[in-house]
Amino acid sequence: MGQTMGSEITSWYSEITELNEIAKSKGYTVAQGSVVCSVNQSELLSSPAVKKALRVEMPGVQCLRFSELWDYQLDEINKFLKQNNMDIKDEYLDDLDEELSQIVYDDKDRMRAMILCRSNKEEVFIDLLIGATKTSEFIMTALQGFARSAEKAGQDDRKVVMLAASDTVMAILKRVMHKKYEISEIGTALHTDDDIDEEFVEELEKAEKDFLCQENIRWKYPWSLSKKS
Repeated sequence: MGQTMGSEITSWYSEITELNEIAKSKGYTVAQGSVVCSVNQSELLSSPAVKKALRVEMPGVQCLRFSELWDYQLDEINKFLKQNNMDIKDEYLDDLDEELSQIVYDDKDRMRAMILCRSNKEEVFIDLLIGATKTSEFIMTALQGFARSAEKAGQDDRKVVMLAASDTVMAILKRVMHKKYEISEIGTALHTDDDIDEEFVEELEKAEKDFLCQENIRWKYPWSLSKKS
């Protein structure tokens, strides 16, 4: 899972009771961090701002679903993530939703933005939304591709969930969601930089199988802290 015992930052989802109880019993110093937020997929896609954004054309920009990518392009994505110090496992990309996950290229075939997602019957979890600086059109194109794929897939009763590891996520959500719709804060990322033992590591591994957000919190939250320091 990429998490070893030691004094590196260890993070987990606040709603995982077992981890909270173990951390308390072992006397770990626990800090509360970024919010995990949730919106209804149907409300997100029906928002007037989203509908308007889907009609905007982005000249010279190409958005591709993972299902449309070649192996070498997936290798480029994996390399990009690791070069940016994201602690992901080698097979990480295999677990992503290949229709909802999108990569954006410019007219010189340079990778400029991406949105990485995982999903099940109840949730769509946005692992990462990232783009080149000062180029909002690439981020917008990634979001357009995601929204169109989500609309095509149906399953409107699902929740769209993400760890708001930067102020950008909440700002985007507030801008695109209609005022009558709710952005729910359903938990937070907790973390400790105490030495952790094997029992805690084992519970972290179990949690990654049961909670879509846990694996993402495990690598993205420490990464977001490093970007701020």
